[in-house]
Amino acid sequence: MQTVSIDIKRLARDRTPSQPRHTLLPPQVLTFTRHWLSLAGETTPRWPQFDMLDVAEAVPYLAVFKCRGELAFDVTFVGSAVTAMTDGDLHAGQVIVANSILGDIDWVSRARTAVDFNDVQLATSTVNLPSMSAMDVVAADFPFLGDVGSAVEYVACITLPRLN
Repeated sequence: MQTVSIDIKRLARDRTPSQPRHTLLPPQVLTFTRHWLSLAGETTPRWPQFDMLDVAEAVPYLAVFKCRGELAFDVTFVGSAVTAMTDGDLHAGQVIVANSILGDIDWVSRARTAVDFNDVQLATSTVNLPSMSAMDVVAADFPFLGDVGSAVEYVACITLPRLN
């Protein structure tokens, strides 16, 4: 994954529907970013504030991870497009640990980076999917705090084909 140095939060706030599509950011990522920002402004929102129905267009591309420890996460949700991308290897109820590369994506590394920086992470990559040819993807990872405290406990990872 290559980190992208775009201020995705500013872009989500400033971009209007009348503007042409951004070449790097699918609409689902901008919608999710706007919703994430609406939950807590410039701070990291709490997981109980989040409702998937508010970002329904992004749900197929969503995987949600709960921090289990320094290098492990519980998978709590996997959207249908992510299931297809990983050929079903990533599924809710499993625990993923360091070096768990599923669908050619290092999910723990992605989630860990969002936890460590406590901010939205944006990256691009070319992945070699199990049942498809190589695909350019955009990855956006959103941290969420738990019910109490200041630690990131959940990470919502969106993975979409990159627009041409």
